[in-house]
Amino acid sequence: MQSEDRGFRHDRESLIRMFKKHLINDEAFQEMLEEESIFWTDDLDHAASMVIKTIKSIKEEDEDVEILPLWRNDDDDKSFAKNLFTQALAQGEENEKLIKEGAQNWELERIALLDKIIMKMALAEAKTFPSIPLKVTLNEYIELSKFYSTEKSHGFINGILDQLFTKLKESGAIKKTGRGLI
Repeated sequence: MQSEDRGFRHDRESLIRMFKKHLINDEAFQEMLEEESIFWTDDLDHAASMVIKTIKSIKEEDEDVEILPLWRNDDDDKSFAKNLFTQALAQGEENEKLIKEGAQNWELERIALLDKIIMKMALAEAKTFPSIPLKVTLNEYIELSKFYSTEKSHGFINGILDQLFTKLKESGAIKKTGRGLI
């Protein structure tokens, strides 16, 4: 028996279900996005999650709904990307040695170039940005490897980075600050 209580909460949840089921998986919608940008597959998950967060944030008493921004601050994002890039390059040789130590049973030359780049960037981020939790860094780079590297790379990268992060944290080379990070 269906409930007669179909209020705001029910409508909001129905809208989310329709969005997930019909719009995101709609072939015509995906074709339209592909015509707009070749990077649509990279951006769709993030954009969809922001749409869902926006819908969830709507309260019944709201007259106007402000769409949540996809980015907090473009200047902050650019600064972060530039700093990460610079540090990944500056720490490149040092981080390559760490990767070689972490991949004891592998010759460095046998590790896929993209896997090495992903691990170097993760190590640079972990050592350079004290306010980003190690778990966040680890998960982000594992996700990157799932999208852009070989099928089994994410497990390989996870094992090496997890081991290296533990070692670097114990040695004091990685210091995290901020709430919940100390």
